Amino acid sequence: MTLKKKIIEEISGYEYIHSDIVLIPGFRGSKLLDEKSKRPGWISLHTPFFPNSKESIDLPLHVTKHEHDRLIPGGIIKKVAWLKFYESLVNHLEDLSKTRERNLKKEEKRLKKKERKNLASSSSSSSSDSMNDDITNTNNINQQFKLHKFSYDWRRTNEASTEVFIEFLQNIYNNNGNKKIYIIAHSNGGLISLSALHQRPHLIGGIIFAGTPFNGAPGIFGNLRHGIPLLFNKRLQDDASHFALRTVFTLMPRKLDAFKDPNDLSKNANVDYFDIEEWKNSDWSLVIDGNNSRYDELGSKQERIDYLQRTLEAAKRFHKTLEKPFEDFEYPPLCTLVSNIHLTNGGYPMDKINGKNTILFNNVISTIGDSAVPFESTKLPQGIPFETVFTDYSHGSLLEDLKTVGKALEIIFKKKC
Repeated sequence: MTLKKKIIEEISGYEYIHSDIVLIPGFRGSKLLDEKSKRPGWISLHTPFFPNSKESIDLPLHVTKHEHDRLIPGGIIKKVAWLKFYESLVNHLEDLSKTRERNLKKEEKRLKKKERKNLASSSSSSSSDSMNDDITNTNNINQQFKLHKFSYDWRRTNEASTEVFIEFLQNIYNNNGNKKIYIIAHSNGGLISLSALHQRPHLIGGIIFAGTPFNGAPGIFGNLRHGIPLLFNKRLQDDASHFALRTVFTLMPRKLDAFKDPNDLSKNANVDYFDIEEWKNSDWSLVIDGNNSRYDELGSKQERIDYLQRTLEAAKRFHKTLEKPFEDFEYPPLCTLVSNIHLTNGGYPMDKINGKNTILFNNVISTIGDSAVPFESTKLPQGIPFETVFTDYSHGSLLEDLKTVGKALEIIFKKKC
């Protein structure tokens, strides 16, 4: 056990950690629990194996921000079966935190013992200076820190999640001696983190953005149209469920470049998918005006349309918070942790079929990325300085690459603002 911790401590970059760290997961990366029974709503181990399960994570359409719902956040999802997302990193950082706490206590005892000896022998002032030097040297690297894990209700708007995240950061700041907090953010968690930075810059000392889709992920349109079967369970993440997930619409590319002219893929289709009228004149989601019992569970046709309009407007407002607030805004060290070796959905051709804007899902335009987010989308908005580290890992497991995370940690902790 001691040997394992020693090896972990020696991974380059982690020695520079000198303040509290917050890990914020991505879309679907937080558990959702039933508030009363504490049973998992997202995600129980048996759900994928029951095709006829009636379990649901639908968030009622009337919810706009912080209204009550039966499901509440209940911690981050470190792994599912053999698939690891955050487990290695969490275990790694928690081991480091405990080791450094033990070492600090040992060092304090050593210095107190040394001080008693100095007093007993009427030591000179130079001896006191030496002791102060010892304390200073121990503070240069391998300082004590605490890992905080932020889970959130990823069904709600990113506006709402950012407000809760800011409160979470403020509470840490109030209790750690007003020391700036460093964030490790995965995917959508990075969008929330950047928005929080622009609103409360005094709280944040640096951010690692792992696979954050600053210009969205075009594959989200496929989820909206077809849903995603969860092994044998086709309901929990069906098209109706995705329609009710506010965050989904935030993940649409904000530059309006998800759709291309079918006759010239170098040209964007002239379509604003943040305009409710475009959705009415398309078949991007059958939920809007479809007639079946599953869609009716969400609400009436008009309620679905009204909900979509509110949600599109909220997504546009949130995207504005990702832009540099003003020319002289001072940024802390920022680092993106990305992959550019995996085939990734870069968009779709769009055509007019039967008078409707139709996505040609069978003709996916491939690009490079991490398998979910295009590499170009991981670049921060214009005017925001950042550095980049690369990994071979794919989107879901980016933060399992502990060596590359170490490189990013060195950048944000060692670099001067």
